[in-house]
Amino acid sequence: MGDGGHHPESGAERTPPRRFLTTARRLDSFGHRLYNDIADINRRSLMASIVIRNLEPSTKEALRRRAAANGRSMEAEARVILSREMNAPPAAFGLGTAMRQRFLELGDPGVEVPERREDAARSTDFSQH
Repeated sequence: MGDGGHHPESGAERTPPRRFLTTARRLDSFGHRLYNDIADINRRSLMASIVIRNLEPSTKEALRRRAAANGRSMEAEARVILSREMNAPPAAFGLGTAMRQRFLELGDPGVEVPERREDAARSTDFSQH
């Protein structure tokens, strides 16, 4: 009777020992982690890779500094920059508006802008030789 009194022919179900349940939970947790790791590897292997040649040294250095400031590798930082830019909605305005917005952020330069006169702008006649 070294088996704890369990006889298969008795039909009584026995609760598994506690150590078995603990081991089963660990294996289950390990299995989930392993599955997630394999899925992550598969996702990464399906992603495209690019090589950027002829990058200006100053651009590479700026990327290195930004990556360090954000606690990322240069490759991870480049991925973030590309992802943000490529997934951003297209600009709803042109270059002139973008430049104006950029300079507005700097504040008033203290320069007085002369008022425009109605007759100041005129078309040029190119028909004369």
